[in-house]
Amino acid sequence: MSQFEAKQWVRLRRDHLQTYAPATARLLDGRKGKVLDVFIPLGKKEALVKVYWTPRRPGEKELVLEHPEAELERIVG
Repeated sequence: MSQFEAKQWVRLRRDHLQTYAPATARLLDGRKGKVLDVFIPLGKKEALVKVYWTPRRPGEKELVLEHPEAELERIVG
C-alpha cells in the first residue's frame, strides 16, 4: 500500500536532489507539488508517484514528473 494519496502535498527529499541535473535540482529544491496519481508500472515492484510541481513565480513553467516513492516526503499541515 502506498503512503501517498491523490491531492496530497509533497516535496522532493533533499538527499535525492543530487541524482538530478543541476538545473532540474535547482528548479525542484524547496518546491511543493501535488500528487496526481500513484501507480505501479507493469513489470516493476516499486510504485511511482506522478506529481504536479507548482510554479513559484509567474514566469515559471508547470511541471508534471514521475518519481519513485522513496524520493518524496509528505508536507504536513
